[in-house]
Amino acid sequence: MRKFILIGFICLVFNGCGVINTITIPAGTSAGTILKSDIARFVDIQQKAYMPNCPYKIIETKIVGKKDEVIFEEWIVEACGKKAVYDVRIKTVSLGGSTFSVRRKE
Repeated sequence: MRKFILIGFICLVFNGCGVINTITIPAGTSAGTILKSDIARFVDIQQKAYMPNCPYKIIETKIVGKKDEVIFEEWIVEACGKKAVYDVRIKTVSLGGSTFSVRRKE
């Protein structure tokens, strides 16, 4: 029981069990709080792969289109004086909730 409590405490202290709390996400996205955090995590993974030694900031999120149940967004990141754009697609699922994909534009 002590191990479970300790793991739970560590999980909460270190980044909320995977939820990125330290990244500020600007208004402009259609995503709710949890979905924003999930998308930010995917952006974080890709950004760190492309520029591992360069701190970054998400500077803008915007909706660029909508077709049927899919919302198309762009998340713009600034790192070491350069901007990177991530295409985000959010699809509403009939059972409730959403699925998403994140792809860095080249």
